[in-house]
Amino acid sequence: MTGIAAVTIDASPVTDPGLRGPVSVRTAGPATADRPLAAARPDRTVRSWPLLVLAAPAAAEVWSGWVGIAERTGFGLVSPLPGIWPSLHLNTAITLPVGVEAYAAYALRAWLDRSISDRTRGFAKWSAICSFALGMAGQVAYHLMAQAGMARAPWPVTTIVSCLPVLVLGMGIALAHMLRADAKAKEAQDSRTGPLAVLRSLSWSSEDQDGPDRTGPEADRDRSARPDQNVPTPGPQHGQGPRAPSPQAAQPQMDQARIVARRLAATGQPVTRRALRSAGVKGSNEALNALARTLNAELAGTGRG
Repeated sequence: MTGIAAVTIDASPVTDPGLRGPVSVRTAGPATADRPLAAARPDRTVRSWPLLVLAAPAAAEVWSGWVGIAERTGFGLVSPLPGIWPSLHLNTAITLPVGVEAYAAYALRAWLDRSISDRTRGFAKWSAICSFALGMAGQVAYHLMAQAGMARAPWPVTTIVSCLPVLVLGMGIALAHMLRADAKAKEAQDSRTGPLAVLRSLSWSSEDQDGPDRTGPEADRDRSARPDQNVPTPGPQHGQGPRAPSPQAAQPQMDQARIVARRLAATGQPVTRRALRSAGVKGSNEALNALARTLNAELAGTGRG
């Protein structure tokens, strides 16, 4: 069968033993004839509780190691407010496990985020690697000193450990600044595209949700009346992949979204993807997020004006 052959859609219900009730499965010609039935099943949510099981013993070991090495390098009880609150004491030994390991997790999360710039991801990558390397070196140093029965750490260890809080603070501020700059750049890019890009995105999403590769009866009659079906004819062909997005098709959704935005603004609530979806505005998560940012920018400009 050639590429311009008729594409039929069969929406017959198929009973799935793993789900409750019948499931409507669409087949769109030979391109999706071999699609497995599992593709029609909803995606399963990835559970995060195994991560808590893995993190609990690791956190206990890392905490005890950092506190132990901090006590051997001069960290301990201090009075942060002498003369004002002399009874207040703070054990500074907890600053190492909180600062170093928290920043390592923060940088690792930024490293794995592909929506930020390569410059920010590069900084997060190397700072996360260095943070984990420092954490492992600190654990090794603590256990070696504990086995040797040392009450005080050597001066090189004390020097490096004393610099860690300041180093972590600087890297954290730099990474937060870079992430915020990326977010502002993305918002500026979305604002430059304007509502037209949002309309196109909503148009694509609406057509995808209604089902791709739809074929009208007029196109079937034209193909059946044509003597040679192997020769493509000029002009638009139905069922030949995705169609061009039409802003006019999504204009009613844009008007509906503006009405919802005005209602939310009257109650003092921001425009969010969930609010738009619950109000009946269709579209992908990315399209609705972009639409929410555009509407919030419009409302902010109206308020300033």
